[in-house]
Amino acid sequence: MSLSDYSDKQLKAELETREENRKSRPVLIPNPDLARLRQLCESYINTLATKRYEPKDYKHYIYEEVMIAFYGKDVWNFINKVLC
Repeated sequence: MSLSDYSDKQLKAELETREENRKSRPVLIPNPDLARLRQLCESYINTLATKRYEPKDYKHYIYEEVMIAFYGKDVWNFINKVLC
């Protein structure tokens, strides 16, 4: 694929989208509250230790909670907007 495959209008629209995404980019929370993340990690470790299996979807939930803890609850609106 080459830039010549796109019209000037399409290229301009892409640049505008990228600039909008740059301006609306979430910023790190200076002092994140990690209480929920700690609870989730503790629950994960406890389940591994007591039931000897990996709880389904925990890695996904931990990843989501990390992003929320460090960027705020609206981080997923930004991520979904950029990726979808």
